[in-house]
Amino acid sequence: MSNWRPHMSFWLAAVLAMAVNMLPAAGAPDHNPILRIETGMHISRIGRIDADRACRLLVSGSDDKTVRLWAVEPGNGNGLRLLRTLRAPIGRGNLGKIYAVAISPDGRRIAAGGYDTQYRDGGNRIFIYDSQSGEMIRRLGTNDHMDVVQDLTFSQDGRYLAATLGSNKGLRVYETANWSQVFSDKDYGDKSNGAAFDSENWLYTVSYDGHLRLYDPQFRLRAKIPTRSGRKPFNVAVHPRNNRVAVSYDDGPWVDLYRARDLAFLRQADTRGFRDGNLVAVSWSADGERLYAAGRYSLKVAGNIVRVWDRAGEGVGYNIPGGRDTVMDMKGCGANLFIGASDPLLTYVDNNGRYFVRRSGDSPDMRVKRYGNFLLSDHGYRVRFGLGKAGKDPVEFDVGYGLNPVGVPKRLNQADTTSLAITNWKNNTAPKLNGRPLALSKYEGARAVAIDPYRRSFILGADWNLYAYDSQGNRLWKRDMPATSWGVNISRDGRLVAVAVGDGTVRWLRLSDGKELLALFVNARSKNWVAWTPQGYYMASPGGDELIGWHVNRDWGKVADFFPAAHMRKQFYRPDIVQRVLFDLDENKAIAEANRLSGRGQEKIEVRNALPPVINILSPEGGTGFNGNRVTLTYRLRSPSGHEARKIDVLIDGRPVAARGLGQVKTSTGETHSITVPVPARNVEVSLIARTAKAASVPARIKLRWAGAAQPESGGDITKPKLYALLVGISQYDQPQLRLGYAAKDANDLAAALKAQVGGVYRDVELKVLTDKQATAGNIRDGLDWLEGEVTSRDVGLLFMAGHGVTDAKQRFYYIPVGGDPKKLRRTAIAQSDIRDIVGSLAGKALMFIDACHSGQSIDAARRTRGTADITAIVNDMASAENGVVMFASSTGREVSEESDAWQNGAFTEALLEGLAGQADYSRDGVISIAELDLWLSERVKALTRKRQHPVMRRPATVPDFPIALAK
Repeated sequence: MSNWRPHMSFWLAAVLAMAVNMLPAAGAPDHNPILRIETGMHISRIGRIDADRACRLLVSGSDDKTVRLWAVEPGNGNGLRLLRTLRAPIGRGNLGKIYAVAISPDGRRIAAGGYDTQYRDGGNRIFIYDSQSGEMIRRLGTNDHMDVVQDLTFSQDGRYLAATLGSNKGLRVYETANWSQVFSDKDYGDKSNGAAFDSENWLYTVSYDGHLRLYDPQFRLRAKIPTRSGRKPFNVAVHPRNNRVAVSYDDGPWVDLYRARDLAFLRQADTRGFRDGNLVAVSWSADGERLYAAGRYSLKVAGNIVRVWDRAGEGVGYNIPGGRDTVMDMKGCGANLFIGASDPLLTYVDNNGRYFVRRSGDSPDMRVKRYGNFLLSDHGYRVRFGLGKAGKDPVEFDVGYGLNPVGVPKRLNQADTTSLAITNWKNNTAPKLNGRPLALSKYEGARAVAIDPYRRSFILGADWNLYAYDSQGNRLWKRDMPATSWGVNISRDGRLVAVAVGDGTVRWLRLSDGKELLALFVNARSKNWVAWTPQGYYMASPGGDELIGWHVNRDWGKVADFFPAAHMRKQFYRPDIVQRVLFDLDENKAIAEANRLSGRGQEKIEVRNALPPVINILSPEGGTGFNGNRVTLTYRLRSPSGHEARKIDVLIDGRPVAARGLGQVKTSTGETHSITVPVPARNVEVSLIARTAKAASVPARIKLRWAGAAQPESGGDITKPKLYALLVGISQYDQPQLRLGYAAKDANDLAAALKAQVGGVYRDVELKVLTDKQATAGNIRDGLDWLEGEVTSRDVGLLFMAGHGVTDAKQRFYYIPVGGDPKKLRRTAIAQSDIRDIVGSLAGKALMFIDACHSGQSIDAARRTRGTADITAIVNDMASAENGVVMFASSTGREVSEESDAWQNGAFTEALLEGLAGQADYSRDGVISIAELDLWLSERVKALTRKRQHPVMRRPATVPDFPIALAK
C-alpha cells in the first residue's frame, strides 16, 4: 500500500484501538507530575473552535490536551491574546485529548470533551468551566457510559448544551440552568461528529451511519434521512434565517444543502474541479450570504483552501487561503470567519478573504526529516535539523554548547537507509525486510528508518511507536512515542538513536533498549530552546525554561495544575547533568557524577516535593473599575508540595509594593484570604506571588481600570520619573590576561548618553560610574546600596556591568571586580545573589544591562572577546516575575561578547548607544520603548559581529512595555 493517507475516520478508529490498553483504573487520577511542552499556543491539531455571540472570545480545543480561551483584539499585535489555558486530568497516550469545545453565547461558560482520562469509570465526561475564573464547575455524563465526546454546541439562547458521541452512543442534551440531562438518543449506527441548533432550538445532527437528523425544540425526532453525496457526513451548519442547513463530509469534497424543517435535498454546492480530499468544516457567514467549507483539500501553490459560495451557497465557488494543514473547524461570527486548523493554526478572515489574524504554532515542523534533513554527529551529541518542513530553516544543537544557526559545515551524518533490504518504509502501513512484513500496530504507518553502523539492527519510526529490529526482522524493543517519529538516525558509534518527533522535539534514546535519555524543543519563532532529561533536569536558553512545565492532575472535578520549569529553576536547572547524560547513557549515573563534581551531595530531588504554591485571585473580576487609592483583593492559596506558603509579594505593573494583610498568610491547604493593596490613579495590573521556602508561584494577575477623575497627562517634570543608574566597566584588570579594550569606555559612554536624557523621559538623571580601579568589590556593593536607597516607586533604577564574569559549578554567576580572583569567587567577586537581592527589590522599574562573560584572553587585536561564561542562569533568574527585572544581555548562552577597535566599544554597547540616540525609534514617535530597543539590539549586534553574537532581552510578563529614552 503506497501513498498512504487515511481519512479522519480511519485515524480515529486507530486512536480508539490504541488507547484501549492505556485506560486508567477507577479511582483518583494519577497525581504524578507529567512533563509537557508549553508555548502559549497549541502544539498539536486544533480539532474544534467556537466564539461567543459578541465575537470577543474564541475558545479552541486540541490534541495537545488543552483548552485555550482567547480575547479577540484585531488591533492588538497578532489579534488573539491568550486569556487562560484550561487543563483537565490527563494520562498516557490519547487520554485527555480534547476533541470538542463550545462557549456559551454570553461567554460565561466553556464546555469541553474528548477522550476522558476516567474513561473506564463510567465513560467519558464533559467538562464545564467558568471562563472568568478558569475553574471547573461541573462534569456532565457521570455513569452515563458515554463514548468519546466528538462535538459540543450551545443553543443560541444558551438554554441547552448538545453533545454528540463516538461509536454508536448518539446524542445527549443538557439544560444549562442546572446541567441536568433532558434528552438522549442512543439509536445511532456510528459516531456523530456534528450538531447545530437554529435560533428557535431546532437541533440538527449528522452521523457516520450516513444520516442527517432533525429534532424539534422538545427534542422529538422529526426527520431522519440518508445524506446524499457521501456516507460519512462530518458536520452541519444552520443558515442564520433557519431556512436551510449545510452538511459536509469526511469521505469526499462535497457540501450538500437541505431545506431546514423537513430535510428535503436542495442542491450540492459547486465543487467542480475537486477530485480528492474532503471538506469537513462548514459554516455560514453571520448574514447568511456566504457559505464556507474547508478540510483536507489543498492547492499546490496556496496550501489548504477555504471554499466560498455566495448567494447563500448557490453561487459559483471560489477559494481563499486556509492553512498549511487540514482545516478542522470554522465559525462565522460578525463580519469575520474564524478558522481552526491542524497546523496548529487559529485565524480569521473578513468576507473578502483578507486576514486580520493568523496565530500559528511555534513548534518545529518535524515532517519529512529523512536523509539530509536530519543529521547526527559521530557520537550523537550534535544534531542538525530544519525548524520547518524537511530541511527548511536549519539549526544545529550541540549538547555541550547549545543552539546555533547552521554556519561552517561540520561533519554530520545522515541515516543509513540502504545497507539492509528494507522496503515500503516511507509513509506505508506494510514495511518489509527481505520481502517479509515487519509487524506494526494496527492502522500504523511507517515514516523513517535508520540502520546501525554494524548492520546488526535497525530502527523504524512510525505513527505512534518506535521499533528496533535485528537484521533478521525480529523485534528487539518497542517504545510508544508522544507523536509520529518523522525522522530517525543512529550515531556512528552505535550507542544512540536520535528521533525527530511530531510534537516538535528531538529525542535521544539508548540504542540497546530504547530508554529515553534526553529531549530537545526549539521554539521555531523565537529560537528559544530547552533540553531536558526524563526526571526534569534541564538546560535552556534565556527564556527557554518557560517552554516546558509539569502538569499535575488534581481530583476528577478540578482543573489540573501546571508549573513552568522556570519556577523550579533552583532545583532543576542543571546543564551539568544534561551535558553528561548522553555520555553516561544513564540518567541516574549522570546525576550522581554531576552532583559529585559540583559538590552538591547525592540527594534525589522529587518534582512533587519542589512544586511551587498556587495562588488565585477570586475578586474583583478583571476589568473592574476603582476610584480610590486602595483596592481589596480576595485570593485562594494552596501548596501542592505541602510546604507552607508564608509570604505574598504584591506587584503593581511588575514592581513590589507594601500591602495590608500579608501577616495573615500561613497556609498550604487552600484557604481564602484578603489583602488591601495601594494603587495609583491609573489603569494597573496587580499581581500576587506566593512563596514557600523552596519556590515562588506563578503570579496571579488582574487588570483594574481607573474609574476616577482624569489625571494630568505625563509630560511635565513633576510627573516624570527620575533615573538612577549604576554603571560599572572594567578594562584594566590586575591580571594582564583579563584586560579588555573598551569595557570602561562602555560605561562612560553610556553614562553620557543617559545624562543627555534629562528633561526627556526623565525629570533628572543621577549616575554613579565605577571604572577600572574604582570598580572594587566594596565600591560596587556600595553602589548597589545607593541604588536601593534612592529609587522610589516613581523612579527607574538601572544597572550596567561590563567586564568579565564566571559561572561556577553550581550555575551561579559572579561578576569579577578589580582585585577579584576567579579562583576565590565567593570572597572576591560580586555574586548573582548580591545583584538579585538589590535590583530585584527596587521600588521602581528595574533594568539591568550585562556585558560580561567568563574570563578569557584576547583573541587578537582587531576582535577581542569577553569570554564564554553561560549567563543564562542570571538572565532567567533576574527576569523572573518574582524579581521583575528587565534584562538585557550582550549575548546568549556561552557566546562570546565582542569588542573592536573599529567601534571603540563592545558590540553590545555600540548598538545600545546608537539605539538610545534614536535609531531604535521604529515607530517614529520620538519615544524609544523597551521593546523597540530590544528589536534594534538584536538586529544591530548581529550585523556588527556578522551573526557571531546574539543579544538577549527578557521582560517579565508582569512588567508592561515602557519608554526608556527620547530619540535625540
